[in-house]
Amino acid sequence: MLEVLLHGIHELRSHGYDFTTIVSRDSTAPFIRSIDVLNSVKLLNKKKPNAVFGVYKQHFNPYFNMMESNSKGFLKISKSKGRRPTSRQSAPTVYQLNGFFVYDVQSLLKYNEQFIMPKVLPYEIPKETGLMIDTELEFQIAELMVKHKLIKI
Repeated sequence: MLEVLLHGIHELRSHGYDFTTIVSRDSTAPFIRSIDVLNSVKLLNKKKPNAVFGVYKQHFNPYFNMMESNSKGFLKISKSKGRRPTSRQSAPTVYQLNGFFVYDVQSLLKYNEQFIMPKVLPYEIPKETGLMIDTELEFQIAELMVKHKLIKI
Protein backbone atom coordinates (compact mmCIF):
# COMPACT_ATOMS: atom_id res chain seq x y z
CA MET A 1 0.00 0.00 0.00
CA LEU A 2 2.90 2.35 0.66
CA GLU A 3 3.97 2.18 -2.97
CA VAL A 4 0.45 3.18 -3.99
CA LEU A 5 0.42 6.10 -1.56
CA LEU A 6 3.84 7.32 -2.67
CA HIS A 7 2.85 7.06 -6.32
CA GLY A 8 -0.35 8.99 -5.57
CA ILE A 9 1.54 11.74 -3.76
CA HIS A 10 4.02 12.17 -6.62
CA GLU A 11 1.27 12.06 -9.24
CA LEU A 12 -0.92 14.63 -7.47
CA ARG A 13 2.03 16.93 -6.85
CA SER A 14 2.98 16.72 -10.54
CA HIS A 15 -0.48 18.15 -11.26
CA GLY A 16 0.04 21.06 -8.86
CA TYR A 17 -1.76 19.74 -5.78
CA ASP A 18 -0.12 20.77 -2.50
CA PHE A 19 -1.12 18.90 0.64
CA THR A 20 0.50 17.91 3.93
CA THR A 21 -1.70 15.02 5.08
CA ILE A 22 -2.90 11.81 3.51
CA VAL A 23 -5.48 9.42 4.97
CA SER A 24 -5.50 5.74 4.07
CA ARG A 25 -8.49 3.54 4.86
CA ASP A 26 -8.46 -0.11 3.86
CA SER A 27 -11.65 -1.24 2.16
CA THR A 28 -11.64 -4.20 4.55
CA ALA A 29 -12.39 -1.82 7.46
CA PRO A 30 -15.76 -0.40 6.39
CA PHE A 31 -16.94 0.87 9.77
CA ILE A 32 -14.30 3.54 10.41
CA ARG A 33 -16.22 6.65 11.53
CA SER A 34 -15.81 10.08 9.97
CA ILE A 35 -15.31 11.59 13.44
CA ASP A 36 -12.30 9.30 13.97
CA VAL A 37 -10.79 10.39 10.65
CA LEU A 38 -11.28 14.05 11.60
CA ASN A 39 -9.88 13.61 15.12
CA SER A 40 -6.87 11.65 13.84
CA VAL A 41 -6.01 14.44 11.42
CA LYS A 42 -6.36 16.94 14.27
CA LEU A 43 -4.02 14.82 16.41
CA LEU A 44 -1.48 14.68 13.58
CA ASN A 45 -1.61 18.47 13.19
CA LYS A 46 -1.40 19.13 16.94
CA LYS A 47 1.33 16.65 18.00
CA LYS A 48 3.33 16.59 14.72
CA PRO A 49 4.21 12.87 14.63
CA ASN A 50 5.11 11.04 11.42
CA ALA A 51 1.73 9.32 11.43
CA VAL A 52 -1.35 8.47 13.44
CA PHE A 53 -2.66 4.91 13.28
CA GLY A 54 -6.19 3.91 14.17
CA VAL A 55 -5.99 1.17 16.79
CA TYR A 56 -7.94 -0.56 19.50
CA LYS A 57 -6.65 -2.35 22.57
CA GLN A 58 -6.17 -6.02 21.87
CA HIS A 59 -7.06 -8.74 24.37
CA PHE A 60 -4.73 -11.20 22.65
CA ASN A 61 -1.40 -10.28 24.12
CA PRO A 62 2.04 -11.56 23.04
CA TYR A 63 3.32 -11.00 26.60
CA PHE A 64 0.61 -13.14 28.16
CA ASN A 65 -1.56 -15.35 25.93
CA MET A 66 -0.02 -15.55 22.48
CA MET A 67 2.51 -18.23 21.68
CA GLU A 68 4.89 -19.24 18.93
CA SER A 69 7.05 -22.27 18.28
CA ASN A 70 10.67 -22.26 19.32
CA SER A 71 13.46 -23.78 17.18
CA LYS A 72 12.57 -27.29 18.46
CA GLY A 73 8.84 -26.88 17.75
CA PHE A 74 7.78 -26.35 21.37
CA LEU A 75 5.47 -23.50 22.32
CA LYS A 76 6.73 -20.44 24.13
CA ILE A 77 5.21 -17.05 24.92
CA SER A 78 5.77 -14.77 21.91
CA LYS A 79 7.31 -11.83 23.74
CA SER A 80 9.25 -11.79 26.96
CA LYS A 81 9.72 -8.83 29.21
CA GLY A 82 11.67 -10.59 31.91
CA ARG A 83 9.06 -11.89 34.29
CA ARG A 84 5.82 -13.12 32.70
CA PRO A 85 2.76 -11.06 33.70
CA THR A 86 0.39 -12.92 36.02
CA SER A 87 -2.72 -11.63 34.22
CA ARG A 88 -3.66 -10.16 30.86
CA GLN A 89 -4.53 -6.92 32.67
CA SER A 90 -1.01 -6.60 34.07
CA ALA A 91 0.65 -7.27 30.69
CA PRO A 92 1.79 -4.28 28.60
CA THR A 93 -1.01 -2.87 26.46
CA VAL A 94 -0.86 -3.94 22.84
CA TYR A 95 -2.88 -2.51 20.00
CA GLN A 96 -4.57 -3.99 16.95
CA LEU A 97 -4.12 -2.10 13.70
CA ASN A 98 -7.27 -1.81 11.64
CA GLY A 99 -6.48 -0.42 8.23
CA PHE A 100 -6.85 3.26 9.14
CA PHE A 101 -3.75 5.45 8.83
CA VAL A 102 -3.11 9.20 8.73
CA TYR A 103 0.31 10.21 7.43
CA ASP A 104 2.32 13.39 7.39
CA VAL A 105 3.22 13.54 3.70
CA GLN A 106 6.77 14.83 4.28
CA SER A 107 7.45 11.98 6.72
CA LEU A 108 6.05 9.43 4.30
CA LEU A 109 8.35 10.76 1.58
CA LYS A 110 11.34 10.91 3.95
CA TYR A 111 10.97 7.34 5.23
CA ASN A 112 9.87 6.19 1.77
CA GLU A 113 9.07 2.52 2.19
CA GLN A 114 8.83 2.24 5.96
CA PHE A 115 5.36 1.51 7.24
CA ILE A 116 6.39 1.97 10.86
CA MET A 117 8.17 5.28 11.22
CA PRO A 118 9.93 6.51 14.38
CA LYS A 119 7.07 8.69 15.65
CA VAL A 120 3.67 7.05 15.23
CA LEU A 121 0.86 7.92 17.62
CA PRO A 122 -2.11 5.67 18.35
CA TYR A 123 -5.65 6.95 17.92
CA GLU A 124 -7.91 4.59 19.80
CA ILE A 125 -11.21 3.73 18.13
CA PRO A 126 -14.03 1.45 19.26
CA LYS A 127 -13.38 -2.23 18.55
CA GLU A 128 -16.60 -2.60 16.60
CA THR A 129 -15.72 0.22 14.19
CA GLY A 130 -12.22 -1.18 13.74
CA LEU A 131 -13.41 -4.60 12.64
CA MET A 132 -11.28 -5.77 9.72
CA ILE A 133 -12.96 -8.12 7.29
CA ASP A 134 -10.18 -10.48 6.23
CA THR A 135 -11.98 -13.80 6.62
CA GLU A 136 -15.39 -15.31 5.90
CA LEU A 137 -16.11 -15.37 9.65
CA GLU A 138 -15.34 -11.65 9.99
CA PHE A 139 -17.63 -10.94 7.01
CA GLN A 140 -20.42 -12.86 8.74
CA ILE A 141 -19.81 -10.92 11.95
CA ALA A 142 -19.99 -7.63 10.02
CA GLU A 143 -23.26 -8.75 8.38
CA LEU A 144 -24.74 -9.57 11.78
CA MET A 145 -23.60 -6.23 13.20
CA VAL A 146 -25.41 -4.39 10.41
CA LYS A 147 -28.48 -6.63 10.43
CA HIS A 148 -28.96 -6.27 14.19
CA LYS A 149 -28.09 -2.56 14.14
CA LEU A 150 -25.12 -3.04 16.45
CA ILE A 151 -23.28 -0.45 14.41
CA LYS A 152 -24.37 2.68 12.59
CA ILE A 153 -23.29 2.94 8.98
